[in-house]
Amino acid sequence: MTRLTFSRLIQVVITLTAVVGMIDAIGRRQADLAIVFVIIVVLGVVVLVHSLVGRRDVPVRRDLVRWMADRAAREGEEVDAVADRAIAAYRAGFVGVPEPDPLNGP
Repeated sequence: MTRLTFSRLIQVVITLTAVVGMIDAIGRRQADLAIVFVIIVVLGVVVLVHSLVGRRDVPVRRDLVRWMADRAAREGEEVDAVADRAIAAYRAGFVGVPEPDPLNGP
């Protein structure tokens, strides 16, 4: 199980636990506690949705994160842009730049 899968699993368990607590608090007519659980459920759902859509998280060593942050600060750009370029450059060097197709153009 990857670290990201484990994190999502923990998020799901926390959210489901809050749902059970919310249902119990509503059943016992404890409005204050129910509101706390509703807030936890809403935040849990927001975190889960955020982790499932958009860019994927990729765990990176701390020294590389520091290098990307320093480079981004020097060049005045986002760390994501530096990471994208670094990975693309590595991939191009690793798999080679594809030759242009003479029939279909570059």
